[in-house]
Amino acid sequence: MAAKPPPTAARERTGLTDHDVAHYFKALERAVDRTVRAPATGRLGDERLRVAAWIHQVYRNPLSPAVFARPPGRAMRDARRAQATALARRLSVVRVSLTPAVEVRSTAATAALWAVVEDAVTHGPRPPYEQVVADAWSVMRATLAPVRPHTPLPFVRAAGAW
Repeated sequence: MAAKPPPTAARERTGLTDHDVAHYFKALERAVDRTVRAPATGRLGDERLRVAAWIHQVYRNPLSPAVFARPPGRAMRDARRAQATALARRLSVVRVSLTPAVEVRSTAATAALWAVVEDAVTHGPRPPYEQVVADAWSVMRATLAPVRPHTPLPFVRAAGAW
C-alpha cells in the first residue's frame, strides 16, 4: 500500500494533488485535440480555434476552479511549458520570423491565456465564455503577431486642418 503524500497548503485548500492536476491537463489537451481536427498549419485562425476549444473544455470541467485556484506547482508549470512548446512548434511550421524568437512569444502568449482563464474561473461570477475567448485571443494575437514596424499607419487629418 502506497503511503499517503504529505499534506501541503495547496492540497489542503483544494484537495488536489500534483498528480490530479497533471491528469486534468492531459485530459484537457486530449479533448482539445479531439475537438480541433485542423492540421497544425500555424495560421492564427487555427490557433484561435484551439484557444476557443481549450477555454471551452476548461469551462466545462468542474475541477477547473480548484485547479486554477492552486498555487502553481510543478504539474501546472509543466503543462504550461508543454502548451507553449506545442504552440511554438505549430507556428514554426509556417516559418514565422519573429523578433523575439517564436519560443519567447509562444511562452508569453500561453502565460497570457492562462492568466485570462484563471481570472475568469476563480474570481466572482464567470464571464460569458465568448467574452473570455475574445479577451484571451486579443492578448495572444497581439503577442504572436504584433503590428509590423514598417506598416504605415492610416493618415487621419484633424477636423479643422483644411
